[in-house]
This record gives sequence, structure tokens and C-alpha cells, in this order.
Amino acid sequence: MHGPTLTLRLPVREDAAALLDLAGDPEVTRWFSWGPYTSIEQPLYYIDGLDSWRDSGEQLDFLIVHREHGPAGITGLNEFSPRDLQDATWIRGNVDRWAATEAPDGEPARSGVASCRAMLDAATIAELGALPESADLGHGTRAWHASPKTDLASFWPEPGADELELLEGVTDRRLVFGHFHVSFDRIGAHEIELVAPGAVGMPLDGDHRAAWALMDDEGRIERRRVAYDHAASAARVREVADGAPWGEVIAERIERAGLA
Repeated sequence: MHGPTLTLRLPVREDAAALLDLAGDPEVTRWFSWGPYTSIEQPLYYIDGLDSWRDSGEQLDFLIVHREHGPAGITGLNEFSPRDLQDATWIRGNVDRWAATEAPDGEPARSGVASCRAMLDAATIAELGALPESADLGHGTRAWHASPKTDLASFWPEPGADELELLEGVTDRRLVFGHFHVSFDRIGAHEIELVAPGAVGMPLDGDHRAAWALMDDEGRIERRRVAYDHAASAARVREVADGAPWGEVIAERIERAGLA
């Protein structure tokens, strides 16, 4: 595959030296689940394994070659695995729990969980169901799917009647959570800081933009938003659902950026 300045082609053993030079830099591989390379045997081992990965459908990698400067990196397609995010922290949500145990009887949960079970293998479902309920993010901050009491009740921009109960016994100075897909931050009961990053794929606060948050090395949290093609996302949901009741419910929520 050729462009004005870049070419994509399959790597060959002759590319090993260039890959060693690129991936020998710790800054290049700092967010990878491997590296940096320290010997020529490592890129050779990678290149020699590409045929079997392609044949099995597990991974399809291409070498990026600049017209003037030569090999510039690797790009490709592969099956997603948590091992590829070595610095990611995972916690369990209510749908993960439902898929691994028993789903509620009502819609869209019942058909949504059924679709999850049909699309994921049993090992993945078990792995998601076994994730921890919370995670210590440092700086006095703990992440929960919804709240320390339950994965089905969380916090709102304005204090709810159940806030004292949901925060009873909490010793962390700050909680980060989701579930309601609403982006906000405020000081809650017992002077606990409450931070809701929002949702990337289905915001429900009236703003179609994807929402998330970044925490820096000093513990400061910045909520962010960016526009995306939510109409295309809703269309894809309907396509994947293939008539299952959950598809229309979720697609409409994406289109409205709200529940109603």
C-alpha cells in the first residue's frame, strides 16, 4: 500500500536492525506491554512470528516506511486484550457482573447481556466478572463503577437523598465514578470530592461530546470533552443489536445524549 510519502508493507528479517533502533528507545515503548528492545534477536523473533499470527487471524502488522527516511514504525490490526494495556487499571461494572452471573429480567438489560454473552467467549466474560469492584488511583483517590455501596446507585451534580448513605464509612478524600454517564465534580458529604468523568461512548448529560478525565502526576484531575460522530455510533449500535430490544434503547440514548 503506497501513499505520497509512506508505504505499508509486511516486515521482513532485513528490517530487524531498523526495528531494533526504533524500539530500543524507552520513550517509544513506554506505553507498550513490551520493550524496549535490547538485542537484534528480539525484532527477529517478532518478525519470524508474524506469519503464524496472520494465518491464525490473531494479528496483521505492517511496517511503515517513509520514502526518504526508511522504516518509521509498525501499525496493524489485532484482537484486543487487557495485556496490551499494561498500565491500565480495570474495575468491574454492573454489566460485567450481570454477564458473569445473572441479568435483570427487564429491558434493555436482559437482551443486552444476552448479546454480550453471544459476542464474547466464556473466558472473557469470567475475566470481566472477576475484576475488582474498585481501584486505588493514588493521591487519596479511589475509583468505583458507581459508588462504594453498590454498582447501581451513584451520585448526581446536586446531592441526592441517598448521598450520606452511599458515602457512609468512606475514608478516601476523593471518589471517581461513572454509571450515570454524567460529567461533573463537586464536594460531597463529609467533604469528599466527587468526580464523575462522564462517558466516552454514551454521554447522558445533554452534551453529545465524549467525556473523560485525566489525572496528572500531582493528583490534579481535569475533565475533558471532544466531539465525535454520535449519529454513526447510534447507527452502528442498531446494526450490531440486529433487532434486539437493547439496540434501539441505547441508540436513542446516544442520539439524545440523555435518558428521555
